[in-house]
Amino acid sequence: MSSGLVWIYVVAIFVVPFVATILTIMFGEMMGRRHVKRNGALDEGSISTVVGAAMALLAFLLAFTFQIVSDRLDTRRQLLLDDVTTIRTTSLRAGLLPEPYRTRSRTLLKEYVDLRVQLAGDVSKTQAVIARSHAIADTLWTFSEELSALDRSSESYSLYISSTNDLIEILNKRITMGLEYRIPETILWVLFAISTATMLGLGFQFGTKGTGSMKLYIFWSVVFACVVWLIFILDRPETGMVRLSQEAVFKLQEELR
Repeated sequence: MSSGLVWIYVVAIFVVPFVATILTIMFGEMMGRRHVKRNGALDEGSISTVVGAAMALLAFLLAFTFQIVSDRLDTRRQLLLDDVTTIRTTSLRAGLLPEPYRTRSRTLLKEYVDLRVQLAGDVSKTQAVIARSHAIADTLWTFSEELSALDRSSESYSLYISSTNDLIEILNKRITMGLEYRIPETILWVLFAISTATMLGLGFQFGTKGTGSMKLYIFWSVVFACVVWLIFILDRPETGMVRLSQEAVFKLQEELR
């Protein structure tokens, strides 16, 4: 995703919920005022009960959705630490190999870490970094196959092969967790339906009571849009708006030099 598209996405996921919330509440208020004019006042207690229940359900669904993206953030953080540990271990175990595998492996691992540092500074390079990372991982695995063919009983070779396998596994997990796993569409559609119904009910309640105001609508819309914005930003780490600390990667880069 280019930097221009990133900013369009970041702005859109706030503006769209904000505008939609205001319009939905205002439409609900209009329905409430019209109902009072045609049919007279309604029982405020029953309206408050229904709207309160809808608000509680919406709050629960927002919390549930936020928990999904929050858990995935924690998983990404742990995978980053596992990645750093595995790269360091693979580099150390490469020292057990004969030349030219030792030097070539460590050179590739240094580049592997440099790619992560580059990505930390510019998320628009994501696809290029992924492609090169896969190429490096494939080359390291080719070394493993060649070493295995030389001596299947070597414990040193076995340790290197095991570390390389872990490195490839973590690479695939990080890509899947960061770029492929998303909030299920079913949850998003249910969230959309419940939030729409809730905002209509809230506006309807304001309309029947005649207590609505644009300042109140804007305040509530900003609050709701901020929550939705945070959920979608956490769901799309490639935007770079919520970044994991890369201090461990920077330290590893210094260690491998």
